Amino acid sequence: MEWTRGGEGVLNEGINAFKAGMLGLLLGGSGIGVGGIIALLVGNVRRNISSFVIQVSAGMMLIIIVLDIIPESVSIGGFPLTTVGILLGLYGIRQLERIAHRIVTITTGLHNDTWLRSSLFLSFAVALHNFPAGIALGNSLVTGPHLVKSLSITMIAHAIPEGIALVLPLVMAGMPHVAMLIVAIVGIPTGLGAYLGYLFGMFVPGMQALLLGVTVGTIVYIAIFEMIKPAWKERGGLTVTLGILMGGMLGLTLIELFH
Repeated sequence: MEWTRGGEGVLNEGINAFKAGMLGLLLGGSGIGVGGIIALLVGNVRRNISSFVIQVSAGMMLIIIVLDIIPESVSIGGFPLTTVGILLGLYGIRQLERIAHRIVTITTGLHNDTWLRSSLFLSFAVALHNFPAGIALGNSLVTGPHLVKSLSITMIAHAIPEGIALVLPLVMAGMPHVAMLIVAIVGIPTGLGAYLGYLFGMFVPGMQALLLGVTVGTIVYIAIFEMIKPAWKERGGLTVTLGILMGGMLGLTLIELFH
């Protein structure tokens, strides 16, 4: 099958939009699934260890946000559009949090409610991030097949700490049965993005940068106010700071390994 895009002919045999979508779905769910399995194993040990692992995950996500996702968004759509996206993400998740506080939850106990809310908000942020990541994957299948392997590894590596941070709060809230369902759901946007990216390429670059910015604002808010702040009040600053620093070092290691 020969494609012509931007005046360049691209020969891409054995792949179509459907297969691109399936590849995106597989990659979108595998990294989060690995993180989810780690979270399930850790969550069955001790609560204080589980809380520490969540702080490590928060540190990993923050360092990846700062050193990888923000620069990517700026390179795609520029600093102003990225900033607008971040502000929209911060504002949007704050409004969702206010609504969530008015909703009667199905758990018992303040800590369980906090963990459940954190996981649901993070699910939204991860799903939002997975869509432009899927677009990049689908587009690379057509315009740069040599980039697919490195991009796939990077996507999985990024998703592992997200999977831990997404599933572990549900385990701690006593809802492990919900965790794998959410893991499956948040992988769907990657498949959809890959499908559309294969068909249309990097369409509307500004919108992609805006989505990445919204993702940044959402994840930063969740990491600080839903993951770090409650643990800081409960366990003190030293333990939380150590977890964040360890997560930051692990995040730096992942960035160095897969870039």
